Amino acid sequence: MNKTLSLATRIGLSFAAILALLILITAIGIHRVAFIDS
Repeated sequence: MNKTLSLATRIGLSFAAILALLILITAIGIHRVAFIDS
């Protein structure tokens, strides 16, 4: 049970980290496009 919980937590944290990275990349991309447009 403990290993399963640990694995689920690890997967959840990995998913959160990937999601945060994706949001960061998207924000930088939008910022650069807006900067080039102006």
